[in-house]
Amino acid sequence: MKVNSLGADNNVIRVHSLYSSNSRKISSTPAKDRIEISEAGKMLSSLCSNFQIDNSDSKVEFIKSEVQNGTYNRNSKLVAKKIVDYFKGREV
Repeated sequence: MKVNSLGADNNVIRVHSLYSSNSRKISSTPAKDRIEISEAGKMLSSLCSNFQIDNSDSKVEFIKSEVQNGTYNRNSKLVAKKIVDYFKGREV
C-alpha cells in the first residue's frame, strides 16, 4: 500500500519553528519594577493616618520625670505577658 504525503509533516515543522523562534526572543528592554496598592490598602492607610500616635518628646520627658521621681508604676504582670507574647510571635 502506498501512502502519499499530504504535506502534514511540513506544516508541523513550520508551526514548530514559528513557535520556537518566538519563545527564544528576549526583550532588549529591561523589566521595570512597579507597585500597585489596592483600594483596600488605600482605605487602611487613610484609617491609620486618622489615628494619632503620641510618640512625642513631651511623653518621653513625662515618663523620664516619673522614673526620676519614683512615681513611674506599671503593671508588671502585663509587661511580662507582653514580653512573652512578643517572643512567642503573638504580638499584635
